[in-house]
Amino acid sequence: MQPKLESLPHAGCSAPPAAALDLHAVQPAQLNIFIKAAQLRSFSEAARRLGLTQSAVSQAVARLERELRITLIDRSGRPPQLTDAGRQVLALSQDVVSASQHFLRAVESVQTGQIRTLRFGITESAASYASSELEAALIPLVENFDAQWGLIAKTLKDFHDGKLDVAVAPDISVEDRLLAERLVTECYLIVHPRTDSIDADLLPLSALRAHLTLPFISNRRESLDWRRAQAMLRILGISVHRRVVVESTQSVTNAVTRGLGWTILPPTSLWCVREQLENITVHSTGEARIEKTLWAAARTTSYLPIVERISALYREMLERRWLPELTSRKPILSKFMAVGTDAGEAR
Repeated sequence: MQPKLESLPHAGCSAPPAAALDLHAVQPAQLNIFIKAAQLRSFSEAARRLGLTQSAVSQAVARLERELRITLIDRSGRPPQLTDAGRQVLALSQDVVSASQHFLRAVESVQTGQIRTLRFGITESAASYASSELEAALIPLVENFDAQWGLIAKTLKDFHDGKLDVAVAPDISVEDRLLAERLVTECYLIVHPRTDSIDADLLPLSALRAHLTLPFISNRRESLDWRRAQAMLRILGISVHRRVVVESTQSVTNAVTRGLGWTILPPTSLWCVREQLENITVHSTGEARIEKTLWAAARTTSYLPIVERISALYREMLERRWLPELTSRKPILSKFMAVGTDAGEAR
């Protein structure tokens, strides 16, 4: 977990840059002092907050500069200012200190057999169903809780990089999901506004193709749904002449319900516009189908109780509330999704 600083700009230090840095000498405590001094822009205030003398703070920062051979803080003015290199090292230092704190809390959990901290990530679409219910269930279980939600690609990367302890996300790789529970599997569908020419669900592709004249609406390029939609367009041999890219799944579905274009999405994404489902039609992609499986996963077995709690709550809410409400408004959607261990049977 050592930061790689060799590529940062040399800022007037006398040591030759070619020699290897001895990062073993850099301790998280040193970095924490630098972080506090940089954030407060005052050695004296940092000393007061940390319970140290001003001289100790100044010496710690100077020692860190010598060890890294980089001038981190410009002391020529008042208040002191971070150098360009200092700003880069500050961001790296915050990552290292955060990881160190998580390491210590995780070791304490190993010692006691209890989970004390949880870094939880959930994707945007899944959060639209469950974020408040899951957070209410998980917060009482741990002392330190950090939740984030966003695009699928970021959640998957953060989970792969070890920045999340538990994630609710689709298509988590086998290598990453050491411990996992399947929540729901669904098939991608063509979603089109209800128009004079397309006014019923499940039209055959042969009849549908000629009427796909509206712009194709999609998420941003880094999203999983964008990649899946592009793959489906290629498989089906559908040429798109006009495209619109928007920020989120909710923006995509809202645009379709307003008649601005059509898209390719899995059924649960339509939860965002469940009250406007009468304004859209959905169509199977036939034999050329692509599936999306949502998992609750962890990278270590110590989080088994958390994953089991998430899985039980999510499945219960899917079966008792979310899917019944969705399918009561558009029953045909039930054919394209299934919950839990039987999810692979979705048709």
